[in-house]
Amino acid sequence: EERRTHYFVNFLNAMTKGINSELVVPMPFVDVNNTFNAAFNPENAKIGETLQLKEEVRLRMDTMKDSNGNLWIPLFFNSEMLHKGETANIIMPVNLVDVLKLGLEAEELLGVVIDPFDRPFTLSKDLLGKVLFDYEG
Repeated sequence: EERRTHYFVNFLNAMTKGINSELVVPMPFVDVNNTFNAAFNPENAKIGETLQLKEEVRLRMDTMKDSNGNLWIPLFFNSEMLHKGETANIIMPVNLVDVLKLGLEAEELLGVVIDPFDRPFTLSKDLLGKVLFDYEG
């Protein structure tokens, strides 16, 4: 039990350090109106070429369901974690604190799930609130 407490305290310290250093994490996004996917053809893409779209692209951070059907926002600290399973195909860098805030503030979510494909660890809204309260002072 003491060992688990030690690991948990180290984890919280690492999260706080990541927030304070403005750590950026890879985040999967869903193309809500399918504009980007419909307009982008990877076979014809050229490096440096500008892609012009006729419609506005609307993205939202991807979510994941647990075995009970509850929604969580996934959190990956690197691309290796991200590619161990299936996620949305648009990946963009996002500040760690923004992912945590979404997990806390979005009504439909229960919180954040870290590394959902390998060793999932959930941060409930209660815990997220405590971490972010300390961050925001």
